[in-house]
Order: sequence, then C-alpha cells, then structure tokens
Amino acid sequence: MDTIKDQISFYSSALQLRGKRNNILASNIANAATPNYKARDINFLDEFKKVTNTGEIKTTHSNHIPTKNYNISGKALYRDPI
Repeated sequence: MDTIKDQISFYSSALQLRGKRNNILASNIANAATPNYKARDINFLDEFKKVTNTGEIKTTHSNHIPTKNYNISGKALYRDPI
C-alpha cells in the first residue's frame, strides 16, 4: 500500500514540473520578439514516464477510465507563435 510519503512525493514532483514549465513559458514570452526564436515547451509524456516509471496510469477500480485507448503523442516540443 502506498504511504503518505509516496503520495506527497508525487505531488512534489508535479509542483516542480509546473515550476519548470512556468520558467520555460516565461522565457518564451520574454523572447517573443527575438528573430528566429522558437518557443519551447515540456514533453509531458516523457516527464510523466520519469515520475511513474512506466508512463501508464494504474486503474484500481472497475469504474476507472482506462488509458490504453488514448493516443498520447509527446513529440511536439516547439510551439507555433500566436
């Protein structure tokens, strides 16, 4: 059974990832007028795999929504300017 420490560790990792993404987005905004600058973003699927070790969400109840039917592609690392 998961301990409370494991649960807190997961949320701590999520907050760190959010902070990292916020810094990247702030850099995108700061460099918006820079010629040839490509806006960047985090590859969510890769980061999720690092935290969960598998990239799969575990379903522990029959009413949970399975993730195997979803096609998640994390290949877009650059954003198009608005």
